[in-house]
Amino acid sequence: SFDLSDVSKKGLKPAAKQLARYKGGASEFVVAWATFRALGGHALPADPGAMRVLYRLRLVDDPKPDDAEATRAELESLAPKAKPFEFAELLTAHA
Repeated sequence: SFDLSDVSKKGLKPAAKQLARYKGGASEFVVAWATFRALGGHALPADPGAMRVLYRLRLVDDPKPDDAEATRAELESLAPKAKPFEFAELLTAHA
């Protein structure tokens, strides 16, 4: 198992950076998922399928695979901070 208690004490941004460096680097999706689900941060994981749905619904500009961080920041501005889980579940259901 993987214990995130030490990582979570550092704050969300340092924790996300540490997760990204873990064992050669984790993908943007994995870091966002861990930050969102395990650390309670406002980072919404979105895979390429979810990005296509968001683009087709015109909720984000053309998603660029090489700039996933900017696209995710745009996505996070759309999601209400009070209901991030609901937003993520609806996005997953449509993707």
